[in-house]
Amino acid sequence: MNNPPQTRSAPIAQTGPQQRTLRIAVADDEPEMCAFLQKLCEHLGHQVIVAVDNGQDLIDACLATHPDLIITDVIMPEVDGLEALEQILRQVDAKAIVITAHDW
Repeated sequence: MNNPPQTRSAPIAQTGPQQRTLRIAVADDEPEMCAFLQKLCEHLGHQVIVAVDNGQDLIDACLATHPDLIITDVIMPEVDGLEALEQILRQVDAKAIVITAHDW
């Protein structure tokens, strides 16, 4: 008799002593999105140390604070998110998440 495969859904975030608190930099030129990302990260137990609205400020802040994770929009004023990451990751050991509303 064949039993159907069992599926398990993974939790969105783990809590407790095994979770490491990340120091996160967030950049988005849309204030609502920047605020949403900041609240989401904090809700998940992480510390947002940088929240900016353009790529140049992201570069300056990350070089000064060395975050663990950078979340950035692609299309931003002054310096786009990809160029900002390229400059930052030459000097800062961090992971990155790139977001965009742009239709590729």
